[in-house]
Amino acid sequence: MNEEIKKALTPKEAKKEKMRRKRQLRKEREIRKLCRDTTKEDLLFRVMKTYSVNEAMALKTLNEYHIEITRQQIAFARNRMKGIQANNKRKKSHRKKRKQRLSEEKEYQAYKEDVCLRFMETGQVYTLDEYAIIKEEIF
Repeated sequence: MNEEIKKALTPKEAKKEKMRRKRQLRKEREIRKLCRDTTKEDLLFRVMKTYSVNEAMALKTLNEYHIEITRQQIAFARNRMKGIQANNKRKKSHRKKRKQRLSEEKEYQAYKEDVCLRFMETGQVYTLDEYAIIKEEIF
């Protein structure tokens, strides 16, 4: 039967099929190696992180290889993923705040330059804030 399939495929298709099988075998070996000790509570989490998949896909993959997963392992994976998501959210928030602060500083610096330039050219000061800036920068 295998020879019949090979005859039906063009050389290019046969090569693609061979590579697909190779990838499948490699993936299976990696999963078996990863899941040597199925009692570890981080088993599901490791599969999720290694293959960058969500919980459902990781469970489906492990189910394909007849690897049993306990509720404790599922709970552990969920808690770890929640922690990672919270950390990512916190990092994103810090980056956003930092970016906002830098843009505000740039705007303020440009405003100071405009005030100083206007003072140098015309000698005009409109507000007390501008006076404070001129006093700080020039005098």
